[in-house]
Amino acid sequence: MQTLNLICSFIFLLSSLLVWSAEAALVRGYVLKDSKRISGVEVAFYMNQGETATEIARKASDENGQFLFEGPFIQPGMPFALAAFYKGVPYHSSTLEVAAQKEIIIEVFDTTSVAKQLHIDTYHLFFTVSKAQINVVHLVQMNNEKNQTFVGSMANGVRHVSKFLLDKNLFDLQNYSGHFHQANETTFFDSQPLPPGVSQLSFSFNIDPSKSGGGYIHDVVYPTSRLEAFIQPTSIEISNGWEDLGVVDLHGTTYRRILKRDLPSGEKTFIKLPLPIAIRNLFKWGALATCFIISFFALWWKYPNRLHQSSHSSGSKSKTLADRRSELLLKIAHLDKKWAHKKDNPNYLEQRKKIFLDAIKITKQLEAI
Repeated sequence: MQTLNLICSFIFLLSSLLVWSAEAALVRGYVLKDSKRISGVEVAFYMNQGETATEIARKASDENGQFLFEGPFIQPGMPFALAAFYKGVPYHSSTLEVAAQKEIIIEVFDTTSVAKQLHIDTYHLFFTVSKAQINVVHLVQMNNEKNQTFVGSMANGVRHVSKFLLDKNLFDLQNYSGHFHQANETTFFDSQPLPPGVSQLSFSFNIDPSKSGGGYIHDVVYPTSRLEAFIQPTSIEISNGWEDLGVVDLHGTTYRRILKRDLPSGEKTFIKLPLPIAIRNLFKWGALATCFIISFFALWWKYPNRLHQSSHSSGSKSKTLADRRSELLLKIAHLDKKWAHKKDNPNYLEQRKKIFLDAIKITKQLEAI
């Protein structure tokens, strides 16, 4: 009887293994640095549970730089994401599907605390002036030309990466790309490491109009190729040294757009703003508007010269496309608001990327009309 039980148990185990091998799949890949595979790098496996990306497993790359995830929880077609952790910096993949690729390559980099290779391609500033407050939105396209991830320095257990000099009278500061640490009255540091290439940073705050001195002083910390300011309402006097690019219409709201080029580190530039006493019947500025601006201009960062002045509709087709694009941008705004405290979530990043790609396609169609 005991022998029969052992045989039955063996048959059951064998059949379970056969079923598992038929249904389960593998996720394999390797970690690359300087075109070479490297070992000992921890790689985390994430899968979506509800609306949250949860780490399911973590393994270190072997002597050949390879990693392998397997198990009954990994099924063909299942969405997942990976992250490699190298020298304290996470490198996230996009959202992938099991069995859709043979191998996954995750590239990591050495780190540096030298900021000499940092510069800003385009720095967007949005000002919305009302009697109660001046809302200021910063959208920064930071470019790291070095083949190393810039990690800044550590201070009191907090990482100081990108430096910003901001108005001492600001309030309601919100960071949409990382976390801010205030070093003194006017010096702030973003915590997000900057890998080689372009990283997008965004934040906003408010200022009391009575303490603005009639305008805003922007401190240039990193060499900046283009500094663009968008001001609402549009009835302003253009400060010296600025190019007036006219009035632009963004989702039904008009802004005066001005530009400065090639600003060196250490320069201070003044932006005149319309005084609240001269303003009548302004629209109300809400939290969703801030999210919308950030989402909208993340789309345009790759196309800085394609903002057009207001024009009449060219037909029903363009109106349909414009309405569809507006819907996509509102989706991004809601997504940003929903994930405001989890900006590193791989699921959020991939959803945002897909919506942006759709919006870019529609934008190209509109430009072709």
